[in-house]
This record gives sequence, C-alpha cells and structure tokens, in this order.
Amino acid sequence: MKWKFQFSISSLFWLTLCLALLLTSILMYRRMADAEHRMVQAEAEAALMRKAAGYLVVGHKGVIHGAEVLTSEELFWKWRLYLPPERRFVLKVFSGETPKEGLPAGKSYSHPLLLSGEMWLSVTIRQLKEKETVWLMTVSYQNQKLDPVTFTYTTGTGSDCTFTVPISAAVMDELTSETKITRCGFHFGQSGTEIEQYGDPVILLEERMALNVGKGEWTDSPMPMPGIMIWLEEQKKP
Repeated sequence: MKWKFQFSISSLFWLTLCLALLLTSILMYRRMADAEHRMVQAEAEAALMRKAAGYLVVGHKGVIHGAEVLTSEELFWKWRLYLPPERRFVLKVFSGETPKEGLPAGKSYSHPLLLSGEMWLSVTIRQLKEKETVWLMTVSYQNQKLDPVTFTYTTGTGSDCTFTVPISAAVMDELTSETKITRCGFHFGQSGTEIEQYGDPVILLEERMALNVGKGEWTDSPMPMPGIMIWLEEQKKP
C-alpha cells in the first residue's frame, strides 16, 4: 500500500502563516535597506552642497575654522575661513622644493592678513601671456558672513584685499606638465570645521610633483619635490 503525503487544514494554515511572515520580513528588510541607502545618499548630497557653499560651523571662536570650497577651474582654489578677531595672522606662500610633511625650509612670502572673522579667501595662479616665463599667484580675501536662514552672504565692513606673489616658473612648468599630488592641509580640529591646533601653522594647500617610478606609475615621494604651499601662521608679536 502506497503512502500518500497529506496536509491537514491546520498544517496548511501554519505553513501559509510562516510563508507570509517570511515574505513580510524580506520586504521590510529591503525597504529598510533602501531607506538607509537613500539616507546615505541624502547626507552625501548635503555634504557636497555645504562644501560647494563653503558652509562653516564655528564652534570654539578662539581657533581658526575653515572649509575648502569646490571649484572646477584649473589653478584656482577657494576657502571659507573664520579667523579669531583677537588674534593676528600671516598668510605665507612658498614655491620651490616642497617637503612631504611639515613646512618648507626655503624663503617664503609673508602677507599680514588685514581682516578677521568670517571671510572668503581665493587663490589663482596664471601665466602672463606677454611673458611666458612669468607666473603670478593672486590672493584675494573679503569679509562675508552666511545668514543661516536665507543662506545668503552679507559683506562686512572690510573692503576686498588683494595681493600678488611671483611663483617659480620652473616649479609651475613641472606642475603643469607632470602628474602632481594635491593635499588640503586641514588635518586638525576636534569638531565642526576647526582646522587648528592652537598656535600651530595651518596648511591650506600643498601641491607638489609626484615621483615617476616607471611603467606609467607615480607615487608620493618622501623627498622634497617641486611644488607650492600656502599656510597660515599666527603673527609674532614684536
């Protein structure tokens, strides 16, 4: 006599219930995963928008705060900065043999910053058309504060400040013809957009030539290489 596999109504009910619970769990898991993915995307987009707008979160007002602003133009950089009003700072520019870590040993150009508080600071490097061997770096900065409600900037009492610095033609020839490594110097800060360990120099930008190791491969050399560096230092009292 052949044995026949049979379902009781009770067994069928419990099997259906288990399948329904399993499918519900799978659907809930997928929805949660999709929601988490959308949240991560939204956070990334918000961070990108904050970076494009140069949004600053100024916490401790006794130290420098900064945010690099996205730019699409070659040899053009821009930052939003907060400099404590009770302190005075010098912007330093160097072009030459640039170390992988620390500040260069060679002579740098120093410019005392005349403004404080929240500001834009931009740097442009251009080659003179009439003199191809001459490269100039133009630095400009202006007090502007972001209204957190309207997300518009209001200009402060200080006027635009602009100065120009000659840049080594040999260095720029290397940087514009070879592969280079660019680093933003914002290595410090405990919260928000703090970028300073109190009293230490703050590197805004370091761009130096990479080392060709052959077969089309480049690496960050441990030795000084042709490059440029821009950093902030607290002005020493006389």
